[in-house]
Formats: sequence, C-alpha cells, structure tokens
Amino acid sequence: GPAYVAEHPAKVLIFMPEASVVHDVAKSLDLHKALRQASHTVRAVRNELELERALAAERYDIVIADAFSPASVAAIVERANGRPTLVPAFSKQSHRQMERTGKVPVCRITAKDVQYHAVGEIDHVMDLRRSGIVVP
Repeated sequence: GPAYVAEHPAKVLIFMPEASVVHDVAKSLDLHKALRQASHTVRAVRNELELERALAAERYDIVIADAFSPASVAAIVERANGRPTLVPAFSKQSHRQMERTGKVPVCRITAKDVQYHAVGEIDHVMDLRRSGIVVP
C-alpha cells in the first residue's frame, strides 16, 4: 500500500543499548526505515553517555527507550532541551507484564505492533505535544 507520511515530522532519538528490548522491537518493526519513510528524522544511541550528548547537541521531540530502562534514563530525558516525550518500548513479554499491572502508558510501541501502528504512535505523541499535553 502507499507509504505512511507523518502529519507532524518529528526528531526521534532511539535509545538502544545492547541488551535492550528496543533492539528486538526496532528490528521486528524495521523501525528506523519506517520512521524515515514517514519523514521523521531518526538517530539511535547505544549508551547513557551518547544519549546525554545527543540531547545536549540537538532538540528531539521523542525518545524511544525500553519501558524498563533505569530511572537514570528518564532523568536524562527530563533534563533535555525542548522536553522530549519519552515513549516506552515493550517486548511481547514485557507488554504482558505491563498489562497485568494495569498501568498502561498512553503512548507506547511494542514488538507485537504492526509497523503502521508504531509509526502512527509517533504522530499521536506529536499531536499531544502540539496541543500542550505532555505525556510522561
């Protein structure tokens, strides 16, 4: 079908350390390519130092990170210029864990998503940001 084109092109930073579920999610959804095709700007970083440096060098709208990242990751994102929205990524297994707790984040990307939904989720976050709603 026709390619999905973003309503609000975003600058997206993907935090994907070696052992992170974000690797699997990004690979299973071919996330980099899908986001670029939808006209988003995408960059990936591998550790907290790179994350801090990237956020200091440029303003990002969205940071995608493992839903179970250490608190230090959220703290780095909160301090960043432009207050990027942290969008949690879940593996199929961690998504089931999250559903059991009943605390389902408003915006999320999971390994069981279809690619189109994952890209649409970025648009959803941008809509919320533009309307002044900051989603933690």
